[in-house]
Amino acid sequence: MSREISNGFDLALRSLRPDPRSAGLIWMFRDTHISWSAAAAGAFIGTYSHVLLDSLMHADMAPHAPWS
Repeated sequence: MSREISNGFDLALRSLRPDPRSAGLIWMFRDTHISWSAAAAGAFIGTYSHVLLDSLMHADMAPHAPWS
């Protein structure tokens, strides 16, 4: 029985594996270079926008509740 299950998983994985030559995935296989300034700017903007949006979403939180 485990052999049948194993074959089922193998079949599912083979059918779900994307073709790397497809137009939707071709961008993943290009040789790209991201500059340090672009990476730093993206990290900065991503971090602080995440904190801002989380503060709006979770306004009911009181992280320093016992001491404040």
